[in-house]
Amino acid sequence: MRILHVNSSDLGGGAERIAAQLCIDARAAGHEARLVVGRKLGDDAEVTAMADALAGGAWRRLWLGKGTGRLVRGIADPLRVLDRALGREDFRFPATRTLGEGVDSPPDILHLHNLHGGYFDLRELPRLCRRQPTFITMHDPWLLTGHCAHPFECGRWEHGCGECPDLEVYPAIRRDATAGNWSRKAAIYRDSRLNVATPSQWLMDRVQRSMLRPGIAEARVIPNGIDLEVFHPVDRNRARAESGFERDDLVVLFAAKALQRNRYRDHHTLRAAIERVAARWPGRPLTFVALGQRSAADETVQARIRFVPFQSDPQAVARHYRAADLFVHATRADTYPNVVLEAGACGTPVVASRVGGIPEQIVQGRTGELVPVSDDESLAAAITELLGDASRRRSLGERAVDEARRRFDAKKMVSEYLEWYAQTRSAAGEDQS
Repeated sequence: MRILHVNSSDLGGGAERIAAQLCIDARAAGHEARLVVGRKLGDDAEVTAMADALAGGAWRRLWLGKGTGRLVRGIADPLRVLDRALGREDFRFPATRTLGEGVDSPPDILHLHNLHGGYFDLRELPRLCRRQPTFITMHDPWLLTGHCAHPFECGRWEHGCGECPDLEVYPAIRRDATAGNWSRKAAIYRDSRLNVATPSQWLMDRVQRSMLRPGIAEARVIPNGIDLEVFHPVDRNRARAESGFERDDLVVLFAAKALQRNRYRDHHTLRAAIERVAARWPGRPLTFVALGQRSAADETVQARIRFVPFQSDPQAVARHYRAADLFVHATRADTYPNVVLEAGACGTPVVASRVGGIPEQIVQGRTGELVPVSDDESLAAAITELLGDASRRRSLGERAVDEARRRFDAKKMVSEYLEWYAQTRSAAGEDQS
């Protein structure tokens, strides 16, 4: 099969890693798989950036050819400026119309991922669905809302949005046009025929209650998979030596990339829990490791924290998981974070917030610990308890590895998608005949 994946970027978070993994493993299985992105950050020759500056009318191409400054973009796309001023979601990206064109063979399968991020015209969905079987993996609930990628506790997305409680949640908008945005999305979906995948039942339950439902041809829950050839256990003492920790250090790891700026991550709760744990272990060799942050952003935390810059190499990330006694994931909203799977696959037990799809990743008390959202005392208590019980940490870690091998292998995820592609393509051929 010829498979075309589309995502906002090629490097970054979980959605980027999942799209890349699907491409790599599909090629290994003998298929043609390409990735088109809104912003290309890496140097993979198999990844192509959408050339939006070359698309659209002559006026637009003329001005965008003069540069990328805000004034030039405004002159080239005055209606986009108006949309943003009025709070409308920006769908004016004409390069979307050319997806799959300009190549020797058009794709048999179009697989979409994150469509927010300022690069994709959602209004093109009906036409794309008519051209070839179209799949979308939802990495967050943005398709279901009037603007936000996560609605937190707000339930307005179920009934039409409007009176938005927080316009600043990513992707932020200037005015409350969420009811109109919601209605426009609903009209697009009614004319579409999408094969929708979610990594968690939590998100699928929301899909089935949303305005996306009329546009679904078929829906499946396919859990994210990770590369178990990279994320697997090794001797912890060896991992400690490779990462520069003493053998008897107690190491608590957490992902810190954009931690304070990310509205979804619960920086306040994590910071308070770190201080509580540090106070309960005075004089002990306890180190917190902030992975993804170059230096201290908050000097007031009374704990020993090592800051490790962002690591693009998965092997380097795996070494930090293996060196840690615990991985902590405090968050206010999450769909199905890869970091939880990666840590567990390396044999490191996870303490995480009980939110979104995380309870589907962690078996409470068996492969890790779940705590209430924004409860720093419960988070600190779970961390403290596990730090004091090496036998239980080891037991949790061993069962987390078994769970990863059984449920979260990337090969299993890719196999499920390839089988679904083939079934859908075959059915489409039968319909045409």
